[in-house]
Amino acid sequence: MQASIDNAKRQFDIDIADEIKRIKNDMDIDENGYPEFWKLIKRNFKGYINKDLHCPMNYLCNIRFENYYASERALPTEHFFNKFDLDINRKTCLRVEELIVNYSLSVNTYNSGINDNESYLLLRSDFDNLLISLRSINISKNYLGLMSWLIDRAFVLTPQMKSNSNKIESKLKKNRSLLLKVLYDINKQNFLKCFDKKYQ
Repeated sequence: MQASIDNAKRQFDIDIADEIKRIKNDMDIDENGYPEFWKLIKRNFKGYINKDLHCPMNYLCNIRFENYYASERALPTEHFFNKFDLDINRKTCLRVEELIVNYSLSVNTYNSGINDNESYLLLRSDFDNLLISLRSINISKNYLGLMSWLIDRAFVLTPQMKSNSNKIESKLKKNRSLLLKVLYDINKQNFLKCFDKKYQ
């Protein structure tokens, strides 16, 4: 577990299975036993637990937290959202949505295939081309109406969008994080205006 935690903090990969074998050999588990946290990660563990072994994970496994219940309800997402008037026609908006959705589908294709450097470069190139395509479409310079419309369609935030949610045929909600990334990269300043400034 510690090897996995350390690996997540590094820029390079290690083979977790090999690292665990190496650590086990160094620890001489047959003679010294297992650290106390082991009984938490291995269900029905029957081996020898040595409580005298010093290990950072033992400290964590012995911490007991009191149950915490928030005194206030969480604010709904729409509380942070600024809706702007749509200043371009819906046909253009749907074209922008289609470009983002099609890129999302290509992301899924790459992710389901072999994850190698070539695939990453192709995906990065596709993303750059997507931004170029979006910037070439004749849309308002400030993008605010378009951005808030797309965010509203993806997250269904405003009462109007909620009342029509059953009729909306949009695949944006399947990859909301990509939508936010694209909008941010197109125009960071105006993207942030779609959200209440006091929460930024």
